[in-house]
Amino acid sequence: GCTGRGQAAGHVLAVSCSYDKSVKVWDVSGRAGKLVSVMSGHAGPVLELAVAPGGDQVLTGEVIGRVL
Repeated sequence: GCTGRGQAAGHVLAVSCSYDKSVKVWDVSGRAGKLVSVMSGHAGPVLELAVAPGGDQVLTGEVIGRVL
């Protein structure tokens, strides 16, 4: 898996990717992380991600080379 970090509307967000082909966005502003969104669309395991400098965009890449 992989992780990244960003901010939106005053919230600290963490982004994770996984072998299950998903990308998950977590609100980690509080003590316990809260799952905010699960994104799908990859055909293979998601192994790479990058968060834009502003924290408002995420680029993900899967094992077969497709980028979303």
